Amino acid sequence: MKKLIMIPHFLDNLDCFRITEVRAVKALRALYLALRYGALLPFLISRRTEVVKPEDIKKIVVLRYDRIGDMVLTTPLFEGLKRKFPSSFLIVVASEANKEIISNNPYVDRVEVYEGRRWFIEKFRKEKIDLAVDVFYTYELKQAFLTYLAGARYRIGFHNAGREVFFNLKGPREDTRRPMLKNIVVLGEMLGIDMKGISPKLYVSEKEALWAQEHLPANAQAPSVLNIAIHPGANYPSQRWEKEKFAEIAAWIKEKSLGRVILFGDRKEEGLIDYIRSRAGVDEADVFTCLGLRQFIALLGRCDLLICNNSGPLHIAMALTIPTLSMMGPTEPGLWQPRGDSHSVIYKGLACSPCSRGECTAHTCMELISVEEVREAVRKKISAIRGENGNDNSHG
Repeated sequence: MKKLIMIPHFLDNLDCFRITEVRAVKALRALYLALRYGALLPFLISRRTEVVKPEDIKKIVVLRYDRIGDMVLTTPLFEGLKRKFPSSFLIVVASEANKEIISNNPYVDRVEVYEGRRWFIEKFRKEKIDLAVDVFYTYELKQAFLTYLAGARYRIGFHNAGREVFFNLKGPREDTRRPMLKNIVVLGEMLGIDMKGISPKLYVSEKEALWAQEHLPANAQAPSVLNIAIHPGANYPSQRWEKEKFAEIAAWIKEKSLGRVILFGDRKEEGLIDYIRSRAGVDEADVFTCLGLRQFIALLGRCDLLICNNSGPLHIAMALTIPTLSMMGPTEPGLWQPRGDSHSVIYKGLACSPCSRGECTAHTCMELISVEEVREAVRKKISAIRGENGNDNSHG
């Protein structure tokens, strides 16, 4: 099965204008970064890099205060750091949005929610950090600068247009040709960590698993029925496939008795979920919109397939080893698509894609993804799942 479907299309005048706009923004950014790199070059030349002595590492801080999916993809690094420095104390600086991703994680000793630059500097200067790891994949200087201001003895992160001036360990250069997960692995390897066999993991407690079993029980009359989760939301409007098409897919799955449709969304998406539920005839008992993140993780772990956009739930499913089918438009697919044969992505290779824009008036890259090609992809996913599971529901 193809993991990436790229189909070029002819573009109208509006598309051509958008392409020009996207290229202009990229050109201005490239110019800024080139000028910045030139200004920082004298400092980069005089910068002295060091080699980590494992016996020096007693306290580690990792900066990851952004989105849910980014935290999921960083979990292998936590395990790797504990392998390399087993006696160390590992602190993760998270955001309010992604902190619960690492609940129950046995490799994380403490989680702190980021409260601003002054808070970070004051707190971690007192902590006397031995190793600060900036895992932000960005050209921005802020996070790299924070590792320096916190007074960490060793500092490492991704190199991009001179931001490495604040690090004293050699780190990897940003490379959009590498999947994000691979970039995280390479960062760990440059710390001397053996990252082989480490993959993203989420840890569901026994209490959480029992709660999920109670709220999403197996069908006693038809235990082999697949639980097919649909999460139609995304962080940005440009990342969302149309709600009408999601409703068609949900209705088709029910009509063809391909599985039990489970709808997920957050509180802000109640209107979107209700639209799909009412048009597809999804049972109200199979609709979940007022969940905490840990509840969502536990319930998704009982599903057999997730159909979604490029979003945090996509990466959560990967970490739970749930097969996925996702639609991508403005996102860099090579960087963000989940890895492995059980994950499929539908993506249109338009000249303006990927643009990484949060909003788009045309939205052509997502609108060109048809219901029929998603149906065909769902058929293939279900066939593969039934073949692997022997017509049994492995999560029921």
